[in-house]
Amino acid sequence: MHQCRWRKGDQCFNSGVITTTSNRNTYSAGIIGYCRGHIDNCYNTGNIDATDGGHYIAGIVGLLQDSNPQARLQYCYSTGTVTDVGAGYCQALFAKTDNSTTMTIANCFWLDTISVGQSTGSGWGNCVNVAAATEAQLKGTAVYSGSDYVLDYLNNFVSSKKPYSQTAGSYPALTWEGTTFLAPATGVTPGSVGEDTDDQSMIFLDGTASTNGTGSKTSPFNNMTSAINAVDNTRNVIYITGQVTLSSAAGTWSAPAGISSLTIKRSSTYSGYLVEVAEGGSLTLEDITVDGNKRTSINTGGIVTSCNALFNVTRSTYNGTAGSLTIGSGAVLRNSFANSGAAVRIYGGNATLNGGTLTGNDALTNGGAVAVYRWIPGPSGGSRDDNDDRRAEKEFRPGSFTLSSGTISGNNAANYGGAVYLGMSQNSITINGGTIGGASSATANNAVCGGGVYMERNTSFTMTDGVIDSNTATTGPGVFLNSDGTLMPTFTVSPLSSSFDIDDVIYLNTNAKILIGNSLVNTLTIECANPSQNLVVAQGTDYTLLIADQNFFAYSEGGWHFALSSNTIKLLEDEKK
Repeated sequence: MHQCRWRKGDQCFNSGVITTTSNRNTYSAGIIGYCRGHIDNCYNTGNIDATDGGHYIAGIVGLLQDSNPQARLQYCYSTGTVTDVGAGYCQALFAKTDNSTTMTIANCFWLDTISVGQSTGSGWGNCVNVAAATEAQLKGTAVYSGSDYVLDYLNNFVSSKKPYSQTAGSYPALTWEGTTFLAPATGVTPGSVGEDTDDQSMIFLDGTASTNGTGSKTSPFNNMTSAINAVDNTRNVIYITGQVTLSSAAGTWSAPAGISSLTIKRSSTYSGYLVEVAEGGSLTLEDITVDGNKRTSINTGGIVTSCNALFNVTRSTYNGTAGSLTIGSGAVLRNSFANSGAAVRIYGGNATLNGGTLTGNDALTNGGAVAVYRWIPGPSGGSRDDNDDRRAEKEFRPGSFTLSSGTISGNNAANYGGAVYLGMSQNSITINGGTIGGASSATANNAVCGGGVYMERNTSFTMTDGVIDSNTATTGPGVFLNSDGTLMPTFTVSPLSSSFDIDDVIYLNTNAKILIGNSLVNTLTIECANPSQNLVVAQGTDYTLLIADQNFFAYSEGGWHFALSSNTIKLLEDEKK
Protein backbone atom coordinates (compact mmCIF):
# COMPACT_ATOMS: atom_id res chain seq x y z
CA MET A 1 0.00 0.00 0.00
CA HIS A 2 1.64 3.26 -1.09
CA GLN A 3 -0.39 5.75 0.89
CA CYS A 4 -2.74 5.60 3.86
CA ARG A 5 -4.80 8.78 4.38
CA TRP A 6 -7.64 8.95 6.88
CA ARG A 7 -7.55 5.18 6.79
CA LYS A 8 -6.41 2.24 8.85
CA GLY A 9 -3.95 -0.49 7.93
CA ASP A 10 -5.04 -3.34 10.19
CA GLN A 11 -3.95 -6.99 10.26
CA CYS A 12 -1.82 -6.95 7.12
CA PHE A 13 1.53 -8.57 6.39
CA ASN A 14 4.18 -8.54 3.69
CA SER A 15 6.62 -11.32 2.86
CA GLY A 16 7.81 -10.11 -0.54
CA VAL A 17 11.04 -8.29 -1.38
CA ILE A 18 10.55 -4.56 -2.04
CA THR A 19 13.19 -2.81 -4.14
CA THR A 20 13.44 0.94 -4.76
CA THR A 21 15.42 2.32 -7.69
CA SER A 22 14.92 6.07 -7.20
CA ASN A 23 17.16 8.50 -5.33
CA ARG A 24 14.19 10.68 -4.36
CA ASN A 25 11.54 10.47 -1.63
CA THR A 26 10.34 6.95 -2.34
CA TYR A 27 8.41 6.26 0.90
CA SER A 28 9.05 2.53 0.59
CA ALA A 29 8.21 0.02 3.30
CA GLY A 30 6.78 -3.42 3.89
CA ILE A 31 3.24 -2.28 4.77
CA ILE A 32 2.59 1.40 3.93
CA GLY A 33 4.82 4.01 2.32
CA TYR A 34 3.21 7.25 3.51
CA CYS A 35 0.71 7.16 6.35
CA ARG A 36 -1.80 9.68 7.72
CA GLY A 37 -3.84 6.95 9.35
CA HIS A 38 -3.38 4.14 11.83
CA ILE A 39 -1.27 1.03 11.38
CA ASP A 40 -2.18 -1.71 13.83
CA ASN A 41 -1.37 -5.43 14.01
CA CYS A 42 0.86 -5.65 10.94
CA TYR A 43 4.15 -7.42 10.29
CA ASN A 44 6.82 -7.60 7.62
CA THR A 45 9.23 -10.44 6.85
CA GLY A 46 10.29 -9.22 3.40
CA ASN A 47 13.59 -7.48 2.69
CA ILE A 48 13.53 -3.78 1.76
CA ASP A 49 16.31 -2.75 -0.63
CA ALA A 50 17.15 0.85 -1.58
CA THR A 51 19.46 0.34 -4.56
CA ASP A 52 19.94 4.00 -5.53
CA GLY A 53 19.59 5.99 -2.34
CA GLY A 54 16.12 7.36 -1.92
CA HIS A 55 14.53 8.49 1.32
CA TYR A 56 12.09 7.13 3.93
CA ILE A 57 12.86 3.41 3.69
CA ALA A 58 11.71 1.10 6.50
CA GLY A 59 10.32 -2.31 7.43
CA ILE A 60 6.75 -1.23 8.27
CA VAL A 61 6.15 2.39 7.18
CA GLY A 62 8.18 5.07 5.43
CA LEU A 63 6.63 8.25 6.85
CA LEU A 64 4.16 8.69 9.71
CA GLN A 65 2.45 12.07 9.21
CA ASP A 66 2.14 14.16 12.39
CA SER A 67 -1.03 16.12 11.48
CA ASN A 68 -4.25 16.09 9.43
CA PRO A 69 -4.64 13.63 11.18
CA GLN A 70 -1.79 12.37 13.36
CA ALA A 71 -0.72 8.86 12.42
CA ARG A 72 -0.27 5.93 14.80
CA LEU A 73 1.77 2.72 14.81
CA GLN A 74 1.21 -0.11 17.27
CA TYR A 75 1.39 -3.91 17.69
CA CYS A 76 3.71 -4.44 14.71
CA TYR A 77 7.02 -6.19 14.07
CA SER A 78 9.53 -6.58 11.24
CA THR A 79 12.24 -9.16 10.56
CA GLY A 80 13.18 -8.21 7.00
CA THR A 81 16.54 -6.63 6.33
CA VAL A 82 16.65 -2.98 5.29
CA THR A 83 19.50 -2.27 2.88
CA ASP A 84 20.74 1.32 3.00
CA VAL A 85 22.65 2.48 -0.08
CA GLY A 86 22.97 6.15 0.74
CA ALA A 87 19.29 6.40 1.65
CA GLY A 88 18.07 9.09 3.99
CA TYR A 89 15.85 8.16 6.92
CA CYS A 90 16.39 4.42 6.68
CA GLN A 91 15.10 2.49 9.71
CA ALA A 92 14.05 -0.98 10.81
CA LEU A 93 10.36 -0.11 11.53
CA PHE A 94 9.46 3.50 10.64
CA ALA A 95 11.64 6.00 8.81
CA LYS A 96 10.28 9.32 10.06
CA THR A 97 7.58 10.83 12.30
CA ASP A 98 7.80 14.52 11.28
CA ASN A 99 9.82 15.10 14.47
CA SER A 100 6.73 14.37 16.55
CA THR A 101 7.01 13.94 20.31
CA THR A 102 3.35 12.94 20.86
CA MET A 103 2.58 10.38 18.13
CA THR A 104 1.63 6.99 19.58
CA ILE A 105 4.08 4.24 18.70
CA ALA A 106 3.61 1.25 20.98
CA ASN A 107 4.41 -2.45 21.32
CA CYS A 108 6.49 -2.67 18.16
CA PHE A 109 9.61 -4.77 17.64
CA TRP A 110 12.35 -5.36 15.11
CA LEU A 111 14.76 -8.24 14.75
CA ASP A 112 17.98 -7.20 16.46
CA THR A 113 20.13 -8.30 13.51
CA ILE A 114 18.67 -5.59 11.23
CA SER A 115 21.77 -3.44 10.92
CA VAL A 116 20.13 -0.05 10.39
CA GLY A 117 18.33 -0.29 13.76
CA GLN A 118 15.52 2.04 14.79
CA SER A 119 15.63 5.49 16.40
CA THR A 120 13.23 5.94 19.33
CA GLY A 121 14.45 9.11 21.03
CA SER A 122 13.25 12.71 20.93
CA GLY A 123 11.46 13.57 17.69
CA TRP A 124 10.64 9.93 16.98
CA GLY A 125 7.18 9.89 18.53
CA ASN A 126 6.07 8.77 21.97
CA CYS A 127 7.62 5.30 21.89
CA VAL A 128 6.41 2.77 24.45
CA ASN A 129 7.75 -0.79 24.31
CA VAL A 130 9.44 -0.15 20.96
CA ALA A 131 12.64 -2.15 20.88
CA ALA A 132 14.86 -4.71 19.22
CA ALA A 133 14.14 -8.35 20.00
CA THR A 134 16.18 -11.47 19.41
CA GLU A 135 15.04 -14.20 17.08
CA ALA A 136 14.31 -16.42 20.08
CA GLN A 137 12.20 -13.69 21.71
CA LEU A 138 10.22 -13.07 18.51
CA LYS A 139 9.68 -16.80 18.02
CA GLY A 140 8.50 -17.24 21.60
CA THR A 141 11.25 -19.58 22.73
CA ALA A 142 12.61 -16.92 25.12
CA VAL A 143 10.79 -14.38 27.27
CA TYR A 144 11.10 -10.72 26.39
CA SER A 145 10.66 -9.07 29.77
CA GLY A 146 10.05 -10.74 33.12
CA SER A 147 7.58 -13.52 32.39
CA ASP A 148 6.10 -11.76 29.33
CA TYR A 149 6.71 -12.71 25.72
CA VAL A 150 6.80 -10.53 22.62
CA LEU A 151 3.50 -12.16 21.63
CA ASP A 152 1.89 -10.75 24.79
CA TYR A 153 2.90 -7.22 23.81
CA LEU A 154 1.73 -7.67 20.21
CA ASN A 155 -1.66 -8.85 21.51
CA ASN A 156 -1.73 -5.99 24.04
CA PHE A 157 -2.22 -8.58 26.80
CA VAL A 158 -5.87 -9.19 25.86
CA SER A 159 -7.39 -12.48 26.97
CA SER A 160 -9.56 -13.13 23.92
CA LYS A 161 -9.89 -12.18 20.24
CA LYS A 162 -6.14 -11.91 19.92
CA PRO A 163 -4.94 -10.54 16.57
CA TYR A 164 -1.78 -12.68 16.67
CA SER A 165 -1.21 -16.37 17.26
CA GLN A 166 2.03 -18.32 17.37
CA THR A 167 3.32 -21.83 16.80
CA ALA A 168 6.27 -22.70 18.99
CA GLY A 169 9.52 -21.86 17.22
CA SER A 170 7.84 -19.69 14.55
CA TYR A 171 7.35 -15.96 14.18
CA PRO A 172 3.90 -14.61 15.23
CA ALA A 173 1.22 -14.81 12.55
CA LEU A 174 -2.10 -13.00 12.27
CA THR A 175 -4.91 -15.14 13.63
CA TRP A 176 -6.95 -14.75 10.46
CA GLU A 177 -4.18 -16.45 8.46
CA GLY A 178 -5.59 -19.73 9.74
CA THR A 179 -8.98 -18.92 8.21
CA THR A 180 -9.84 -19.65 4.59
CA PHE A 181 -12.08 -16.87 3.31
CA LEU A 182 -11.95 -17.67 -0.38
CA ALA A 183 -11.76 -21.45 -0.39
CA PRO A 184 -10.36 -22.98 -3.57
CA ALA A 185 -12.20 -25.95 -4.96
CA THR A 186 -10.80 -29.31 -3.96
CA GLY A 187 -10.00 -32.06 -6.42
CA VAL A 188 -9.87 -29.75 -9.44
CA THR A 189 -7.11 -28.04 -11.36
CA PRO A 190 -7.42 -24.23 -11.12
CA GLY A 191 -8.26 -22.54 -14.38
CA SER A 192 -8.70 -18.94 -15.44
CA VAL A 193 -10.72 -16.74 -17.74
CA GLY A 194 -9.99 -17.88 -21.26
CA GLU A 195 -10.48 -21.63 -20.79
CA ASP A 196 -13.74 -22.22 -22.65
CA THR A 197 -15.99 -24.54 -20.67
CA ASP A 198 -19.34 -23.04 -21.76
CA ASP A 199 -22.16 -25.33 -22.85
CA GLN A 200 -22.30 -24.47 -26.54
CA SER A 201 -25.89 -25.72 -26.81
CA MET A 202 -27.14 -22.83 -24.68
CA ILE A 203 -27.88 -19.19 -25.53
CA PHE A 204 -25.16 -16.53 -25.83
CA LEU A 205 -25.46 -12.76 -25.39
CA ASP A 206 -22.85 -10.05 -26.02
CA GLY A 207 -24.21 -6.63 -25.13
CA THR A 208 -21.36 -4.94 -27.00
CA ALA A 209 -22.03 -6.69 -30.33
CA SER A 210 -22.96 -4.29 -33.15
CA THR A 211 -25.47 -6.67 -34.71
CA ASN A 212 -28.03 -9.04 -33.25
CA GLY A 213 -27.01 -12.59 -34.05
CA THR A 214 -28.64 -15.99 -33.76
CA GLY A 215 -27.70 -16.67 -30.12
CA SER A 216 -24.73 -18.98 -30.67
CA LYS A 217 -21.33 -18.20 -29.18
CA THR A 218 -19.96 -17.19 -32.56
CA SER A 219 -23.12 -15.20 -33.41
CA PRO A 220 -24.52 -13.94 -30.06
CA PHE A 221 -27.61 -11.89 -29.43
CA ASN A 222 -26.86 -8.29 -28.45
CA ASN A 223 -29.90 -7.65 -26.23
CA MET A 224 -31.62 -9.48 -23.37
CA THR A 225 -35.08 -9.39 -24.95
CA SER A 226 -33.92 -11.53 -27.86
CA ALA A 227 -32.05 -13.87 -25.52
CA ILE A 228 -35.03 -14.43 -23.20
CA ASN A 229 -37.36 -14.97 -26.17
CA ALA A 230 -35.12 -17.83 -27.27
CA VAL A 231 -35.34 -19.64 -23.91
CA ASP A 232 -37.12 -22.96 -23.62
CA ASN A 233 -36.94 -25.83 -21.11
CA THR A 234 -33.89 -27.35 -22.79
CA ARG A 235 -32.07 -24.06 -23.53
CA ASN A 236 -32.52 -22.21 -20.26
CA VAL A 237 -29.03 -20.76 -19.66
CA ILE A 238 -27.96 -17.42 -21.15
CA TYR A 239 -24.18 -16.99 -21.20
CA ILE A 240 -23.01 -13.38 -21.20
CA THR A 241 -19.84 -12.79 -23.22
CA GLY A 242 -19.93 -8.98 -23.23
CA GLN A 243 -21.41 -6.32 -20.92
CA VAL A 244 -25.11 -5.53 -21.22
CA THR A 245 -25.66 -1.81 -20.57
CA LEU A 246 -29.07 -0.45 -19.53
CA SER A 247 -29.62 3.32 -19.80
CA SER A 248 -33.44 3.28 -19.75
CA ALA A 249 -36.15 1.35 -17.96
CA ALA A 250 -35.65 -2.33 -18.78
CA GLY A 251 -38.68 -3.61 -16.91
CA THR A 252 -38.41 -7.05 -15.29
CA TRP A 253 -36.14 -9.92 -16.23
CA SER A 254 -37.63 -13.29 -15.27
CA ALA A 255 -38.18 -16.78 -16.59
CA PRO A 256 -40.78 -16.81 -19.38
CA ALA A 257 -44.17 -18.36 -18.67
CA GLY A 258 -44.00 -22.14 -18.69
CA ILE A 259 -40.20 -22.22 -18.18
CA SER A 260 -39.25 -23.85 -14.89
CA SER A 261 -35.97 -21.97 -14.43
CA LEU A 262 -33.74 -19.42 -16.13
CA THR A 263 -30.08 -18.75 -15.40
CA ILE A 264 -27.97 -15.86 -16.65
CA LYS A 265 -24.36 -16.98 -16.39
CA ARG A 266 -20.91 -15.50 -16.84
CA SER A 267 -19.15 -17.04 -19.81
CA SER A 268 -15.93 -18.79 -18.88
CA THR A 269 -14.17 -16.54 -21.40
CA TYR A 270 -15.45 -13.20 -20.02
CA SER A 271 -14.38 -11.27 -16.91
CA GLY A 272 -16.20 -7.92 -17.12
CA TYR A 273 -19.47 -6.76 -15.55
CA LEU A 274 -22.40 -8.85 -16.71
CA VAL A 275 -24.81 -5.92 -16.54
CA GLU A 276 -24.30 -2.21 -16.02
CA VAL A 277 -27.40 -0.35 -14.89
CA ALA A 278 -26.26 3.07 -16.03
CA GLU A 279 -27.67 6.56 -15.55
CA GLY A 280 -31.35 6.58 -16.46
CA GLY A 281 -31.51 2.81 -16.35
CA SER A 282 -33.60 0.61 -14.08
CA LEU A 283 -34.07 -3.13 -13.80
CA THR A 284 -36.04 -5.58 -11.67
CA LEU A 285 -35.10 -9.25 -11.32
CA GLU A 286 -37.68 -11.90 -10.39
CA ASP A 287 -37.61 -15.72 -10.51
CA ILE A 288 -34.21 -15.77 -12.17
CA THR A 289 -30.68 -16.85 -11.21
CA VAL A 290 -27.60 -14.80 -12.08
CA ASP A 291 -24.49 -16.96 -11.71
CA GLY A 292 -20.89 -15.72 -11.69
CA ASN A 293 -19.53 -19.12 -12.74
CA LYS A 294 -17.03 -19.28 -9.88
CA ARG A 295 -15.13 -22.55 -9.78
CA THR A 296 -16.17 -24.87 -6.98
CA SER A 297 -15.84 -28.59 -6.30
CA ILE A 298 -19.19 -28.98 -8.06
CA ASN A 299 -18.70 -26.39 -10.81
CA THR A 300 -15.31 -27.72 -11.89
CA GLY A 301 -15.37 -25.82 -15.18
CA GLY A 302 -15.78 -22.44 -13.51
CA ILE A 303 -13.42 -19.49 -13.18
CA VAL A 304 -10.90 -19.09 -10.34
CA THR A 305 -9.53 -15.65 -11.24
CA SER A 306 -11.36 -12.59 -9.91
CA CYS A 307 -13.70 -10.82 -12.33
CA ASN A 308 -15.88 -7.73 -12.18
CA ALA A 309 -19.15 -7.81 -10.25
CA LEU A 310 -22.31 -9.31 -11.65
CA PHE A 311 -24.03 -5.90 -11.62
CA ASN A 312 -22.56 -2.40 -11.70
CA VAL A 313 -25.16 0.21 -10.68
CA THR A 314 -23.94 3.69 -11.48
CA ARG A 315 -24.45 7.15 -12.92
CA SER A 316 -22.49 9.44 -15.27
CA THR A 317 -23.54 13.00 -14.34
CA TYR A 318 -24.17 14.88 -11.12
CA ASN A 319 -27.79 15.85 -11.88
CA GLY A 320 -28.83 12.75 -13.80
CA THR A 321 -31.05 9.91 -12.58
CA ALA A 322 -28.91 7.24 -10.97
CA GLY A 323 -29.17 3.66 -12.14
CA SER A 324 -31.53 1.51 -10.05
CA LEU A 325 -31.59 -2.25 -9.47
CA THR A 326 -34.26 -4.23 -7.60
CA ILE A 327 -33.59 -7.86 -6.72
CA GLY A 328 -37.08 -9.22 -6.24
CA SER A 329 -38.76 -12.45 -5.19
CA GLY A 330 -37.17 -15.61 -6.53
CA ALA A 331 -34.09 -13.80 -7.86
CA VAL A 332 -30.73 -15.31 -6.82
CA LEU A 333 -27.31 -13.68 -7.35
CA ARG A 334 -24.67 -16.30 -6.65
CA ASN A 335 -21.20 -17.74 -7.22
CA SER A 336 -19.36 -14.58 -8.21
CA PHE A 337 -15.66 -14.01 -7.46
CA ALA A 338 -14.82 -10.32 -7.89
CA ASN A 339 -12.48 -7.68 -6.53
CA SER A 340 -15.14 -5.78 -4.58
CA GLY A 341 -18.93 -6.10 -4.30
CA ALA A 342 -18.95 -9.50 -5.96
CA ALA A 343 -22.71 -9.58 -6.65
CA VAL A 344 -23.60 -5.87 -6.77
CA ARG A 345 -21.18 -2.96 -6.97
CA ILE A 346 -22.82 0.44 -6.54
CA TYR A 347 -21.19 3.67 -7.79
CA GLY A 348 -23.56 6.45 -6.84
CA GLY A 349 -26.52 4.28 -7.84
CA ASN A 350 -29.27 2.59 -5.86
CA ALA A 351 -29.99 -1.08 -5.30
CA THR A 352 -32.73 -2.82 -3.30
CA LEU A 353 -33.00 -6.42 -2.15
CA ASN A 354 -36.72 -7.11 -1.96
CA GLY A 355 -37.28 -10.85 -1.63
CA GLY A 356 -34.21 -12.13 -3.45
CA THR A 357 -31.08 -13.94 -2.29
CA LEU A 358 -27.36 -13.07 -2.50
CA THR A 359 -25.27 -16.13 -1.68
CA GLY A 360 -21.95 -17.82 -2.34
CA ASN A 361 -20.16 -14.69 -3.56
CA ASP A 362 -16.50 -13.89 -2.76
CA ALA A 363 -14.72 -10.53 -2.82
CA LEU A 364 -10.97 -10.31 -3.14
CA THR A 365 -11.08 -7.12 -1.02
CA ASN A 366 -14.32 -5.67 0.40
CA GLY A 367 -18.04 -6.41 0.15
CA GLY A 368 -18.58 -10.13 -0.33
CA ALA A 369 -22.06 -9.52 -1.75
CA VAL A 370 -22.50 -5.72 -2.01
CA ALA A 371 -20.09 -2.77 -2.05
CA VAL A 372 -21.40 0.80 -2.03
CA TYR A 373 -19.24 3.66 -3.32
CA ARG A 374 -19.88 7.30 -4.10
CA TRP A 375 -19.72 8.53 -7.68
CA ILE A 376 -17.13 11.23 -8.39
CA PRO A 377 -16.73 12.95 -11.77
CA GLY A 378 -13.41 12.24 -13.40
CA PRO A 379 -11.31 14.85 -15.23
CA SER A 380 -13.38 14.48 -18.40
CA GLY A 381 -16.74 14.11 -16.69
CA GLY A 382 -16.68 10.34 -16.40
CA SER A 383 -17.01 8.52 -13.12
CA ARG A 384 -14.52 7.13 -10.68
CA ASP A 385 -14.77 5.80 -7.16
CA ASP A 386 -12.59 7.29 -4.45
CA ASN A 387 -12.26 7.00 -0.68
CA ASP A 388 -10.40 10.31 -0.47
CA ASP A 389 -12.29 13.34 0.88
CA ARG A 390 -10.22 15.96 -0.90
CA ARG A 391 -12.98 16.83 -3.35
CA ALA A 392 -15.75 19.20 -2.30
CA GLU A 393 -18.92 17.41 -1.21
CA LYS A 394 -20.96 18.95 -4.02
CA GLU A 395 -18.86 17.11 -6.58
CA PHE A 396 -19.96 13.60 -5.69
CA ARG A 397 -23.11 11.56 -5.37
CA PRO A 398 -23.41 8.81 -2.74
CA GLY A 399 -24.71 5.33 -3.39
CA SER A 400 -27.37 3.48 -1.41
CA PHE A 401 -28.45 -0.06 -0.68
CA THR A 402 -31.76 -1.12 0.88
CA LEU A 403 -32.63 -4.51 2.33
CA SER A 404 -36.42 -4.78 2.59
CA SER A 405 -36.76 -8.56 2.52
CA GLY A 406 -34.68 -11.49 1.37
CA THR A 407 -31.40 -13.03 2.48
CA ILE A 408 -27.68 -12.26 2.21
CA SER A 409 -25.81 -15.38 3.34
CA GLY A 410 -22.68 -17.40 2.74
CA ASN A 411 -20.66 -14.56 1.21
CA ASN A 412 -17.00 -13.81 1.94
CA ALA A 413 -14.70 -10.79 1.82
CA ALA A 414 -10.97 -11.15 2.28
CA ASN A 415 -10.90 -7.76 4.04
CA TYR A 416 -14.02 -5.84 5.10
CA GLY A 417 -17.77 -6.42 4.89
CA GLY A 418 -18.60 -10.08 4.41
CA ALA A 419 -22.11 -9.14 3.27
CA VAL A 420 -22.07 -5.36 2.72
CA TYR A 421 -19.26 -2.79 2.58
CA LEU A 422 -19.98 0.97 2.77
CA GLY A 423 -17.13 3.04 1.37
CA MET A 424 -16.64 6.69 2.26
CA SER A 425 -18.46 9.09 2.03
CA GLN A 426 -22.21 9.58 2.74
CA ASN A 427 -23.04 6.20 1.24
CA SER A 428 -25.91 4.49 3.03
CA ILE A 429 -27.63 1.24 3.83
CA THR A 430 -31.18 0.88 5.11
CA ILE A 431 -32.48 -2.38 6.55
CA ASN A 432 -36.21 -2.63 7.24
CA GLY A 433 -36.50 -6.39 6.88
CA GLY A 434 -34.70 -9.46 5.64
CA THR A 435 -31.69 -11.36 6.98
CA ILE A 436 -27.93 -10.94 6.85
CA GLY A 437 -26.49 -14.31 7.84
CA GLY A 438 -29.01 -16.72 9.30
CA ALA A 439 -29.41 -19.12 12.18
CA SER A 440 -26.21 -21.14 11.83
CA SER A 441 -22.58 -21.01 10.72
CA ALA A 442 -23.61 -22.56 7.40
CA THR A 443 -25.27 -19.26 6.42
CA ALA A 444 -22.59 -16.96 7.83
CA ASN A 445 -21.06 -14.10 5.91
CA ASN A 446 -17.33 -13.85 6.65
CA ALA A 447 -14.64 -11.15 6.67
CA VAL A 448 -11.65 -10.00 8.68
CA CYS A 449 -13.67 -6.99 9.90
CA GLY A 450 -17.44 -6.61 9.74
CA GLY A 451 -18.79 -10.06 8.91
CA GLY A 452 -22.24 -8.58 8.30
CA VAL A 453 -21.77 -4.88 7.55
CA TYR A 454 -18.62 -2.72 7.49
CA MET A 455 -19.11 1.07 7.70
CA GLU A 456 -16.37 3.47 6.70
CA ARG A 457 -16.31 6.96 8.20
CA ASN A 458 -19.04 9.42 7.23
CA THR A 459 -21.48 6.73 6.11
CA SER A 460 -24.96 5.97 7.43
CA PHE A 461 -26.83 2.81 8.34
CA THR A 462 -30.44 2.82 9.56
CA MET A 463 -32.04 -0.43 10.75
CA THR A 464 -35.70 -0.63 11.72
CA ASP A 465 -36.32 -4.37 11.31
CA GLY A 466 -34.61 -7.51 10.10
CA VAL A 467 -31.95 -9.85 11.42
CA ILE A 468 -28.12 -9.86 11.53
CA ASP A 469 -27.08 -13.21 12.98
CA SER A 470 -24.38 -15.92 12.90
CA ASN A 471 -21.86 -13.96 10.83
CA THR A 472 -18.15 -14.30 11.55
CA ALA A 473 -15.13 -11.97 11.57
CA THR A 474 -11.90 -11.54 13.44
CA THR A 475 -13.28 -8.18 14.61
CA GLY A 476 -16.94 -7.13 14.58
CA PRO A 477 -18.83 -10.16 13.26
CA GLY A 478 -22.09 -8.21 13.09
CA VAL A 479 -21.41 -4.55 12.29
CA PHE A 480 -18.04 -2.75 12.25
CA LEU A 481 -18.20 1.04 12.74
CA ASN A 482 -14.91 2.53 11.58
CA SER A 483 -13.89 5.92 12.98
CA ASP A 484 -10.81 8.03 13.51
CA GLY A 485 -12.41 9.84 16.47
CA THR A 486 -13.40 12.87 14.38
CA LEU A 487 -15.11 11.59 11.26
CA MET A 488 -17.53 8.85 12.27
CA PRO A 489 -20.24 6.68 10.73
CA THR A 490 -23.88 7.10 11.74
CA PHE A 491 -25.55 3.87 12.83
CA THR A 492 -29.19 4.37 13.85
CA VAL A 493 -31.16 1.58 15.50
CA SER A 494 -34.93 2.18 15.54
CA PRO A 495 -36.76 -1.13 16.05
CA LEU A 496 -40.31 -1.15 14.72
CA SER A 497 -41.16 -4.77 15.58
CA SER A 498 -40.14 -7.55 17.94
CA SER A 499 -38.47 -9.39 15.04
CA PHE A 500 -35.63 -6.84 15.02
CA ASP A 501 -32.46 -8.69 16.06
CA ILE A 502 -28.73 -8.03 15.86
CA ASP A 503 -27.38 -11.15 17.47
CA ASP A 504 -23.75 -10.59 16.40
CA VAL A 505 -21.25 -8.28 18.09
CA ILE A 506 -21.21 -4.62 17.04
CA TYR A 507 -17.67 -3.20 17.02
CA LEU A 508 -17.21 0.51 17.83
CA ASN A 509 -13.90 1.95 16.68
CA THR A 510 -12.46 5.13 18.27
CA ASN A 511 -15.45 6.86 19.87
CA ALA A 512 -18.04 5.61 17.39
CA LYS A 513 -21.48 5.19 18.94
CA ILE A 514 -24.94 3.83 18.20
CA LEU A 515 -27.91 6.17 17.82
CA ILE A 516 -31.15 4.85 19.30
CA GLY A 517 -34.37 6.09 17.71
CA ASN A 518 -36.93 3.79 19.36
CA SER A 519 -37.25 1.40 22.30
CA LEU A 520 -34.99 -1.63 22.04
CA VAL A 521 -36.48 -5.12 21.79
CA ASN A 522 -33.39 -7.37 21.81
CA THR A 523 -29.88 -7.35 23.20
CA LEU A 524 -27.16 -5.28 21.52
CA THR A 525 -23.74 -6.78 22.25
CA ILE A 526 -20.89 -4.36 21.66
CA GLU A 527 -17.12 -4.27 21.72
CA CYS A 528 -15.03 -1.10 21.79
CA ALA A 529 -11.61 -0.57 20.26
CA ASN A 530 -10.50 1.35 23.34
CA PRO A 531 -12.94 0.71 26.21
CA SER A 532 -12.70 3.30 28.97
CA GLN A 533 -14.63 4.60 31.95
CA ASN A 534 -17.68 6.73 30.98
CA LEU A 535 -17.19 6.12 27.26
CA VAL A 536 -20.44 6.97 25.44
CA VAL A 537 -21.47 3.98 23.32
CA ALA A 538 -25.06 4.99 22.50
CA GLN A 539 -27.22 8.08 22.40
CA GLY A 540 -30.94 8.72 22.04
CA THR A 541 -31.95 10.60 18.91
CA ASP A 542 -35.52 11.99 18.84
CA TYR A 543 -36.11 9.40 21.53
CA THR A 544 -35.61 9.40 25.30
CA LEU A 545 -33.66 6.40 26.50
CA LEU A 546 -35.03 4.34 29.36
CA ILE A 547 -33.52 1.97 31.91
CA ALA A 548 -35.15 -0.81 29.89
CA ASP A 549 -32.98 0.23 26.93
CA GLN A 550 -29.86 0.26 29.08
CA ASN A 551 -30.61 -3.30 30.15
CA PHE A 552 -30.50 -4.47 26.53
CA PHE A 553 -26.81 -3.55 26.27
CA ALA A 554 -24.15 -6.21 26.85
CA TYR A 555 -20.38 -6.14 26.48
CA SER A 556 -18.65 -8.84 24.43
CA GLU A 557 -16.45 -9.95 27.32
CA GLY A 558 -16.40 -9.49 31.08
CA GLY A 559 -15.25 -6.49 33.06
CA TRP A 560 -17.71 -3.84 31.84
CA HIS A 561 -21.31 -2.80 32.34
CA PHE A 562 -23.51 0.12 31.27
CA ALA A 563 -25.26 3.10 32.82
CA LEU A 564 -27.91 5.53 31.56
CA SER A 565 -26.82 9.16 31.82
CA SER A 566 -28.25 12.30 30.11
CA ASN A 567 -29.89 10.31 27.32
CA THR A 568 -26.69 8.39 26.64
CA ILE A 569 -25.50 4.89 27.46
CA LYS A 570 -22.04 4.94 29.04
CA LEU A 571 -19.52 2.18 29.57
CA LEU A 572 -18.41 1.56 33.15
CA GLU A 573 -15.72 -0.75 34.45
CA ASP A 574 -16.79 -3.43 36.90
CA GLU A 575 -15.53 -2.98 40.43
CA LYS A 576 -12.49 -5.10 41.13
CA LYS A 577 -12.85 -7.38 44.11
